[in-house]
Amino acid sequence: MAQGEIWEVQPHGDVEGGAGSLATAEETKLSQTQKALRWKNHVASICMYIISAFSFGASPLVDSMNSQANEMSSAYHWLAPGITTFATLLVCSNIIIPLTVGIVLKLLKYKGMLIWLTSLAGALLPLSIGIATSTGQLWIAYLGAVLASPAFFLGLESTEVMVVQWWALDGKQRQGVALSGLMIGIMFLLMTLALGYTCQYWGVAWTGYAMAILLPLSACGHCIWLFAENSGLRNQWVRKSVCQARRRNIFSGLSASARFAFTT
Repeated sequence: MAQGEIWEVQPHGDVEGGAGSLATAEETKLSQTQKALRWKNHVASICMYIISAFSFGASPLVDSMNSQANEMSSAYHWLAPGITTFATLLVCSNIIIPLTVGIVLKLLKYKGMLIWLTSLAGALLPLSIGIATSTGQLWIAYLGAVLASPAFFLGLESTEVMVVQWWALDGKQRQGVALSGLMIGIMFLLMTLALGYTCQYWGVAWTGYAMAILLPLSACGHCIWLFAENSGLRNQWVRKSVCQARRRNIFSGLSASARFAFTT
């Protein structure tokens, strides 16, 4: 696609927020290449979201971690490592990272290899849980939560910001958000079932090791395919769409935290 084609799909005229700008976006016609890029980014964002699905669907793992920690020592009863490990992840990803670096995608300069490596870091959380449970050194789980927090925040950014931008290019952000919500809900359900059965039959340690293999596999193949193909063109197109989206004020469907992270 030539650079001129990137500019052609941008709405012309008054692009202030409101119903008029939404109508202008709905009139925009995307090429087949642009639609394909939108679907690729959508699927890639779901792949990167698996660390978030692991965390939000980890209630069976939390119960098993707390029970096993109580068996190690009665002092761990008040620590509740199953709860505090994931609390550490949430504090780092939702408070510390937005206040210090802002949006992770911008920090990584939209470079595919850096995004992929950051996404892979999410496997450190289940791996550290497995090691901590096997060795009895629970501090390892907290270290893994800190190291995995950028991957967690990246998954949130990709689904709540990047996907909305792509679907909003022709005024279909509502359909895109609804589709993302459906896919994420299915991921939560499957992850909760998987963690429940694996904790029951394999134990916490082997469940952590299994998840440490599953998470990179889910993010690996598709992200390499997505970000390695025409990365320069896609990055330019994403940056252009970001600027246009800001001017059209299309983020009414985003949460306040996502808007804050995007504008930081």
